[in-house]
Amino acid sequence: MHVNDTLSLPNLQAVIAKFETMYDRRAPNECWPWKRALAWNGYGLFTMYGRQQVRAHRFAYVVYKGPLPPSRSGPRTAGYIVVRHKCHNPVCVNPNHLLAGTPKQNTADRLEAARFRIQGEDNRGAKLTTEQVKAIRLDTRHPLDIAPDYGISDETIRNIQGGRTWRSVRSPFAKQPKWLSGAEGAHNGRAKLTEADVLAIRKDPRKYPIIAAQYDVNRETIGNINRPETWEHLA
Repeated sequence: MHVNDTLSLPNLQAVIAKFETMYDRRAPNECWPWKRALAWNGYGLFTMYGRQQVRAHRFAYVVYKGPLPPSRSGPRTAGYIVVRHKCHNPVCVNPNHLLAGTPKQNTADRLEAARFRIQGEDNRGAKLTTEQVKAIRLDTRHPLDIAPDYGISDETIRNIQGGRTWRSVRSPFAKQPKWLSGAEGAHNGRAKLTEADVLAIRKDPRKYPIIAAQYDVNRETIGNINRPETWEHLA
C-alpha cells in the first residue's frame, strides 16, 4: 500500500487516533518525536493494523497536509517523492517540519545535517539538557516512572542510562537501579512482553524493525532479547 492510499481507509479516523498516541505532541514549532518502533535508518515505523506498516513521518505528512504530489521526474506517481525533514530529525512527525521533495533533495538535506550536527543540548532537536541527562543517569527508579517526568519514552531513558546516547556528557551512573533488582520477565508488572513472546522473538528470522513493529517495541529491545541482555532467565 502506498501511503497516499491510507486516505481512503474506511477506518481512517481510528487509525489517526492510534497514530496520535505514538508521538510526543509539543508546541507547533518544536519537533514531535516518534516514541515507538524505528526502522534501520532511524525513521519511525507505524503499524496501522496487522502487519501493514508505513513510515511515521510519511503518514503524518499525508494525513495532516494531504497526498504526496506526483513525481516530476517520470511517469510514476508519488513513489518517487520523499518526505523531507526541515529539522533534520528523522523521528520527528510534526507536519510543520515536513515537506515533499525528491531523493536528490533529501540526500542534500542529510549532507547538510551531517555537516552541522551538534551534540548534546546544543542540538536543536534535543529535548533534554545536560543537567537532566546527569539526573537521569543517577535516577534509580524504573524507566517507565522516569520517562513521564521528562516527556520522553522509557527506551530513551534506557539508552541514556546504558551510555548509548549523550556520550558527550561525562557524569557518573547509578551502580544498581532499584528496578533491576525486582522480578524478572513476565513476573515484572511492567513487562510489555510475555515469555511466549520472547521465545517467539528469538526464533523469528525476520529483521529487527519488522519484529519490533509486530510487538510494538523498539528494535533495540529485540536486539537486547536476542543477545541476550534482557530476559536472561529464558536463555
